[in-house]
Amino acid sequence: MELSITWKSFVLDANKDDVDHKLFWQSPIEEQGRSMYAHKIGKAALRQGQQLFEQFNLHVYVSRHSGKRIRLDKYDELLEVSEQCGLSKKQLLLDLEDPDLILEIKEDHEEAVEHYGVFGTPTFVFENGQSVFVKTLMPPEKDALKAFNVFLALFGDRDYIGEIKRPQPPWPKNVN
Repeated sequence: MELSITWKSFVLDANKDDVDHKLFWQSPIEEQGRSMYAHKIGKAALRQGQQLFEQFNLHVYVSRHSGKRIRLDKYDELLEVSEQCGLSKKQLLLDLEDPDLILEIKEDHEEAVEHYGVFGTPTFVFENGQSVFVKTLMPPEKDALKAFNVFLALFGDRDYIGEIKRPQPPWPKNVN
């Protein structure tokens, strides 16, 4: 099975009820939430090619969710990851000055909300237009592929499944 992923931006801070959605996108980046730096640098990385972007994106997730826990609101930490992936720092810095990056992020975000009902991440949108939000812990590496295949089988084409939710608390129970 070949998997093709198109990554899109969704800014959690822009989706809060108490946010003026029109003014949010015009405010300084420092006021747009902790992930906006990561969204901008991701869009800038994509301009250097899909393969380099995918390497960068993977390294951000690995750096974020294992050990180091890089910050998404610090260009210097994100730039350090970008250099490890072979991205041109000079080109990234040039592209980060482009105000169109915020417009691209805004378009992604608005499409997610208006067309797919996205409210959080990660949300997966399948080829058939079905979307599903998944709240999960990192599965053990030996179970990751199996868990992903079960996820695809359950939600990929079964539009009659609307919601599955574990009561909270006690979730996560018995997790190491």
